[in-house]
Amino acid sequence: MLQLVPGRGQSLAILYEIRKAQGKSATSVALIRCLGALAPNNLWATNELTLLLLGRGNVPDAECRARNAARLGPENAQSHYLKPRKSTTDSCNAWKEKLAGAQ
Repeated sequence: MLQLVPGRGQSLAILYEIRKAQGKSATSVALIRCLGALAPNNLWATNELTLLLLGRGNVPDAECRARNAARLGPENAQSHYLKPRKSTTDSCNAWKEKLAGAQ
């Protein structure tokens, strides 16, 4: 339905915020992906998608989005903050695996 609405980027962003507030993670990811496809250079959408993907544990996809965010907004602190979280997540996962193997 939103594909037929002019200026649907704003509509998608508002609907995304509503679904995110409702805790509907899968719907939120789908909406923010649509917004990213509609406006691939939208830094806000890229950062939001990165955060959602990290929250869901999808580190490889999140890393790709984080790199793109750093490219889109080199002056944006959040873009650079999200980028190293991939290595932090890997380190945490590596420690979890070592601890699980030691038991």
